[in-house]
Amino acid sequence: MSAADAGRRLVEDVQRLGLHSASSVVERYALAVEQAVGLDPGAGVRPPTDPDALVDATARMARAYLGLLDGLAGLADRPGRPRRDLETVHLPATRPGASARVSLWVHNGTAGPVDAVVRIGPLVSAEGGVLPAEAAGLEPASVAVPAAGRAEVRLHVDVPGDQPTGTYFGLALSPVAGSVVLRLDVVEGAGP
Repeated sequence: MSAADAGRRLVEDVQRLGLHSASSVVERYALAVEQAVGLDPGAGVRPPTDPDALVDATARMARAYLGLLDGLAGLADRPGRPRRDLETVHLPATRPGASARVSLWVHNGTAGPVDAVVRIGPLVSAEGGVLPAEAAGLEPASVAVPAAGRAEVRLHVDVPGDQPTGTYFGLALSPVAGSVVLRLDVVEGAGP
């Protein structure tokens, strides 16, 4: 396996693990909400029909949600652990069967010139839709970045005609410039 294939596989594994983790958090949250509003866990959410009970259940659910947010914020801001927010690049909204294009800038913070290669992983939606890494392309595939300088690469994502609509997220990785989050909205009737 080539280094490029190994790198692409690593990106895909990291994205899969992240989605698995997010799914696990959502499942635990759903269970906590069901318990907070007094439903049988796993029995499915059945809203109360009495207006007073509905208000009470909504208040309990809001408290459970705020508790979850407080817990997540505590994990994110643990002392001794640096917090680094990734930049998000928004591609233009695109319809199935069209392409989205955007410029990415590769920054070189080193004292010498480097040849940078950017890797794009698959883009996935919360609904389970996947745009494989092969749907994305970069021009040029490799770029020379001067010392303490930057260089432009053009990213395009070709959306298949049968791609489900939704918001897709992925990663663009570069050993020189780090990582950025990619966001693409696939919307009926949008785009060229």
